[in-house]
Order: sequence, then C-alpha cells, then structure tokens
Amino acid sequence: MLFREYRRTKRLWSIEIGVRPVPITLVVPLCPVKTLSYARLWVYGEKVKQHRGLMSGRKGQAALFMTMTLTVSLGLIGLVVDIGWAYWRKEACATAANAAAFAAVAAANLVTNPSCGSGTAYWDCNTYSCPANPVSITNNLDNGCLYAKQNFFFNTGRQTVILQGGTTAPPAPGVTPAYWVKATVTEQIPTLFSAVLGHPSMQLGAQSTSAIFKGSGGGCVYVLNSNNTPGAYTQSGGSFTSGCGVTIDSSASNALLMSGGTLALTGGGNLSIVGNKSTSGGSITFAGGGSLLTGQAAGSNPVTGLTAPTPAGACLADPGYSGSVNNLTIPSGTYCGITNSGSTGMILSGTYIIKTGNFTMSGGNMATAAGGATIYFPPANSGTITISGGTLALTAPTTGSLAGIAVWDNNTTANSMSISGGSFAVNGIIDMPNTAMTYSGGGTPVQQTLIVNTLIMSGGNISQPATSSFLSNGATLSGKFIIQ
Repeated sequence: MLFREYRRTKRLWSIEIGVRPVPITLVVPLCPVKTLSYARLWVYGEKVKQHRGLMSGRKGQAALFMTMTLTVSLGLIGLVVDIGWAYWRKEACATAANAAAFAAVAAANLVTNPSCGSGTAYWDCNTYSCPANPVSITNNLDNGCLYAKQNFFFNTGRQTVILQGGTTAPPAPGVTPAYWVKATVTEQIPTLFSAVLGHPSMQLGAQSTSAIFKGSGGGCVYVLNSNNTPGAYTQSGGSFTSGCGVTIDSSASNALLMSGGTLALTGGGNLSIVGNKSTSGGSITFAGGGSLLTGQAAGSNPVTGLTAPTPAGACLADPGYSGSVNNLTIPSGTYCGITNSGSTGMILSGTYIIKTGNFTMSGGNMATAAGGATIYFPPANSGTITISGGTLALTAPTTGSLAGIAVWDNNTTANSMSISGGSFAVNGIIDMPNTAMTYSGGGTPVQQTLIVNTLIMSGGNISQPATSSFLSNGATLSGKFIIQ
C-alpha cells in the first residue's frame, strides 16, 4: 500500500491511500482552534507531514519509568545477592557443625571409661559452650571445638559453637546410640543491599549429630551352654567389667546366678539372657546405654570357618621351664605340653599346638613377639590352660589363618580351664566353646571376645574394653556415624 496524495481542504485533511487502481479516501477531523505546524517524515520513500505538538508531549516518559522502578530493581538485586551470600555461609556453618560433632564422637570412642563423667577418660554428657579460642583438650567435646576452629568458627562475636553430649534421650527418631554429640553452629551475617529494606543482618545456623552405635553381634562374652542349665554364669565374688556385653544361652530361670562380686557393663553393652537371672547378692550395673535383656534368642559362636593347624606326628616333650632357662624365644611347633614355673623373659611366637597335655603357668613370665602367637588344642586333646601364678601376656597374630585368635580349644568334649592367680593378659579371642572356665583369683585383662561353655567366678578381676583391634562380632561399639 502506498501513500499517494495529501490535500488540505478548509477544515479537513484528506489523505488518499490505496493500491492502484482503486483509491481509498480517509477523512480525519482537524482541531478547529490551534494553529498547526508540521514536520516532514518519510514513509515508504515519500514525505509525510506530522504534528510537532503531539510528538513533543511524549518526551521523558522512559526516564520517569526508570525512576519509578529503580528502588524495586535495586531491592531485587540486593535480595539475590544476599540469598547467595547467606546460602554460602549456611553451608560453612553445616561443614563446621559436621566436623565438630564427628570429632567429638571420635574422641569419645577412645576413652578408657566409656560412660558419662568428667575429664578425657570419660564421655562428656553435658551442654558445652566452646572456648572463644580453643587450644587444649579437657574432654572429648573440646576435640569438636578444635575442629570447628579449623573451619574458622569460634564461640565469640557474631559466631556461636555449642556442643551437647549424652547417652539418653535419643537425638533423632528411630536410633538408639550408646553415646551421641550434637553440635550447633550459628553466625550473624551483615546484609549488603537488603539493609535498604530494613534488614541490616540475618541469623544463620546449622546442627549436626554424630553417635557411637552398638553393633549387631551381641556381647563380647559368650556363655554358650544352651541347655536348661542353672548358673551357666555363676558369680560369687571377684570383679568382672565388660565394655561390650555378655550373652548367656541357658534357658534356665536362673541362668545367671549372682550371689556376690560385681558385674559391670560399662560401654553400652547389654546383659542378654535366653532364660532369666537370680540374684541374692553382688551387683550388676550398666553404663553407656546397656540394659538387662531376658527371654532372648540364643546366640551362637561368632568364630566360624577357621582353618585348624595340623599337629605333627609326634609331639615335643614338655620343656618344663622352671627358672634355669630364661630370656628365650620358645620355638613354635607341636608339644606334649608347656609348663613354666619360674623362667622369665620367655617369648611366644607363632602357633603352639598342645597335642596331649596342658599349658600351665605357675610362675615366671611369658610375653609375645611382634608377630603374635596362638595356643591351639586339637580335637583329640582334652587338655586345657591352667594359670595359678606368674604373668602370661598373650597377643594374637594380626595376619594369617589364625588372625585374632589367642587361644583355640577345638575339643568337642567338655573340659575345663582354671585361673586362680597370677596375671593372664590377653589381646585376642579366647575360643573355648566346650570349656567350663573358672576364675578364682588373679587378674585377666581380656581385649576381645571370650567364648566358653560355662563361666564360674569366685574371685579375681576380669576387665574388657569396649573395643579392640580384634573384632569377631563381639564389640558392641561398632562404629561412629553422622546421623543428622
């Protein structure tokens, strides 16, 4: 379409437009008062006159629009910037909280008395505000404060770092840890552009909870007599402290018979009995979340699938160490028995197969070489271990087919083991599932699982930690995890 002709009559503009050959006339009324002025425009290559007054009235509209929306635009920009800044600082809070909670639990996993108390030997079960600039460790929660510091969070100024430990009131639904630590980290950050809208700062924070959990393997003392045997575990004296729990398979109503002494479960371990207990004296105590459980399903020997060593055809005679020979590494091999009544500095290294007799200690001392040692009784031997004096420090090997096994009695018939004096320090597993074990004196620190048929204690002292380097489904404190 082309603009072809523009004519002015007395009071009308006539604009003739059209596509040849048919003309179309458009009539526009003019203002009868104002004197008009015209500007020339080019439309499709031809000049068009336009009213200057109408054009001049539209100037400045863009500037007015920008002025009206400037505050809103800057506010939106400020909101975006502040949200991004807040997100980054909140992630920093979460990182510091995770590090603090996990570090505090890691330190708690190494204490020597896994129960609530004060100092580095116990679990701290209080709400603890970290020092402004932590530099030393007075409890396991201080370890968490140091890790928060490494993430540039201090309990001062615009930041707060607070830790809480406990063994009761589970910190999250559906979990029952032996011990937990909750770390709360907050920071107040200044805003950049949002301050224009009346928000000069905002509060951010994060919370993390870590815990030590009991494993699914049960206790680290297994009394496997599964008959209706009264007193499968009997205690009339002495002190038995276990950091990881006791399992008794007897279904008798007095499967545990307690008349004296102390049985303390300190690391969150349970006293789990298929039958029930009968007490007329002594004490049974729990710390760290453990409890008495009766009417339980029977457990089983956690040690299975071992490859038994093969005895030699003939056994070496019992060397009968009595003090005339000292500071000797006893050669490994198959023996008719080993006795020490006074020799000192004797070293065990490797596997000692006791084919026909006993392993007896009544004096002197024996230790273990760096590679560890195992005392093994084959099925045909009804012999056992007797400790009445001296010191035997036995550490299981860490490699090979007998890794973790300190003593293995593979006899399928009932026999007995007696500890009446001296010291029998074991770092490994005592696997004697058909043995009636009797303690009447001496001290026996046991670092791992004890597996016997029955256990009778009238004196002496047995102590077990919550964990050790040897694990055979016995330790109840099986791991530390971030749970929330």
